[in-house]
Amino acid sequence: IKKKGANQIVSMRFSTICDTIVPDLKPFSKLCALAKQMIFNPYLPNDEFFDEEYVEREKTNLIQFIESVINDKKEYAKKRLIEEIYKGETYGIFEYGTIETIEKVTAQDLFTYYKKLLSESKIDIFVSGKCDKEYITDLLKEAFDEISNTSDGYTKLPADKKPDEINYVSETSDITQGKLSMGFKTEITTDHKLYYAMVVANNLFGGSPHSKLFMNV
Repeated sequence: IKKKGANQIVSMRFSTICDTIVPDLKPFSKLCALAKQMIFNPYLPNDEFFDEEYVEREKTNLIQFIESVINDKKEYAKKRLIEEIYKGETYGIFEYGTIETIEKVTAQDLFTYYKKLLSESKIDIFVSGKCDKEYITDLLKEAFDEISNTSDGYTKLPADKKPDEINYVSETSDITQGKLSMGFKTEITTDHKLYYAMVVANNLFGGSPHSKLFMNV
């Protein structure tokens, strides 16, 4: 799961030997068949929604993951920074959700969203490696022929508006090295002419061990 702007991105990755290396085995063809089975034929014990025991188990795993983020102080600081800057906005929501919302999810809710995901979300398929383009395309068309997609693209966030005042938040923890995170609403989007200049400025000011702030502080 990733968050890019106003979009939540669910991705699956597969890796296999190229068919041109072992043509008799046709591993990519088998991989497409496996992906099709996983995506379109999930385990439905009552033919209506996902297995409740499995869902509850995965909810527990997800909650434990969210709770463990605090152990990685850098990621926790980044998460809290975004939550504070975009409080009350879609982008401020952690990509894995919140414990409160996860606890309320039912097997029926999840299955309804699963069907919505397949029918309404934009779907991109990337293939990298040495392969026959037409052969790969035909296999993918066959594997994903059940998708009837209605999405016309990704949702784009509007340019940020500068806040009226600076918001300072401080949290304490028993650690040996403090974390300083600063966020700025620049009104510069990815298609702005100054976007790449902003990326360079961000790396000079912070965001890497080479930053001037990191070396001095």
